[in-house]
Amino acid sequence: MKIQLALLLVVVLFVSLPSVVFAQSQETAKKSWEGPVFGLGLGLGGETGIWQESGFGGASEESPISGILPIRARVGYGLSDSTVLYGVVGNTRSFGPSDDWYAPYGALGMMFRRSRYGNYYGFFALGATRAIDGERALVSRGGSGIEVYPGLSVEGAGTVYYYTGGVGSTVFFEFDLTFNYHFY
Repeated sequence: MKIQLALLLVVVLFVSLPSVVFAQSQETAKKSWEGPVFGLGLGLGGETGIWQESGFGGASEESPISGILPIRARVGYGLSDSTVLYGVVGNTRSFGPSDDWYAPYGALGMMFRRSRYGNYYGFFALGATRAIDGERALVSRGGSGIEVYPGLSVEGAGTVYYYTGGVGSTVFFEFDLTFNYHFY
């Protein structure tokens, strides 16, 4: 039931987004990235993982692909019209075998675009998860987005979690599409 509700949310956003974007005047001024920035994002995606036993030639096991619901909050400062340094707090809900929230993560990153008038931008961040049961993960996230209306964007991203500890290590790969709103 949860997966159907999440998919319904994405369908509603995709259906209503064009009417909001194209109903506005084409002469709308582009927002500047300079100064404080706050952003919120929500999306859907997929993930898979690989568990590797420690030691040379250790056994490995892949997890099946499962659906995810990523949630992100960014706070940063725009150094110019084309560069923003930010901190991000994110969390992910899995709709697979575990059907649970993962450990939240914090990261520092950068958003960048070629010029103030460009709609496309890229971003990357590096960070770590909160320690739960003595385990932590290093997090690397990157991707690109398009600003469809000043402040409103759609981002495609990939995230890699690298957990170590105990008798092995686990690497999770997430790919997601999120809708974001940035307040400048």
